[in-house]
Amino acid sequence: MAGHKGRVKAVQLGVGAAFDYIAGNLSEAPDWMKRHYLEWLYRLPQQPKKTIYRMSLLPEFLIRLFIQKFWH
Repeated sequence: MAGHKGRVKAVQLGVGAAFDYIAGNLSEAPDWMKRHYLEWLYRLPQQPKKTIYRMSLLPEFLIRLFIQKFWH
């Protein structure tokens, strides 16, 4: 969505996997996993490529966040 911000003249709303849950394409993680922020672990076998790709972006995100927080 951020990549299309200047080109799309409409309100954009990210819904994540909500439609997949509603359609029954994905099952929701158990409540105990949600409480401990482990939904990603539950989704790993359901969507391995997508989950691994997102996890691969985390180190760069954390580095950028750290730099922005402490050096600007």
